[in-house]
Amino acid sequence: MKTKDILIHGAIALVVAIVVSFGAVSLFQPDIPELTKGDTGEQGEQGLRGFTGVGSQGPVGKDGVGKDGKDAVVDIDAITSAVIDEIEDRDNQVTFAFSGEGGDYASEFDVADTDSYKFAIKHFGSGDFDASIEDEDGNVSTLIDTSGHLSFVDTRTLEEGTYTVRVSADGNWSVEIEEK
Repeated sequence: MKTKDILIHGAIALVVAIVVSFGAVSLFQPDIPELTKGDTGEQGEQGLRGFTGVGSQGPVGKDGVGKDGKDAVVDIDAITSAVIDEIEDRDNQVTFAFSGEGGDYASEFDVADTDSYKFAIKHFGSGDFDASIEDEDGNVSTLIDTSGHLSFVDTRTLEEGTYTVRVSADGNWSVEIEEK
């Protein structure tokens, strides 16, 4: 199963769990009576069952009524849609990850779309550390040039093209590049 499918199934399970925990859905009460406008539901076995005045299950609260005696409304479709949109946005983000244990390092990566990218850089050594990116025209942009242990975040706009990340370090390090 792909990560996206797992996240979508997890999000749907979370929405169902929230709705069930608030009593807006009763999955195990098949004998729910049909109500007419103005009827009030009886208190359920655990006090979570109640009804709105329009014949559908809905009030939330330990005595079958929402906060301050008002019915609570849970729009499952809107919640599910928002969760799925967020998962798809995250799934479509481009991420590159590089790491090493000292020395000099260079690796290419391709950027398909001009966009802002977040650079998360970590160095676990005590000596010199520098990280830079070079575009396909040979233009070098220094991300950081320092010494010692650090955790650093920067945002840069990258144009479409091929880039080379270059790192020189005396200890363990990592560079993660994520499309914003």
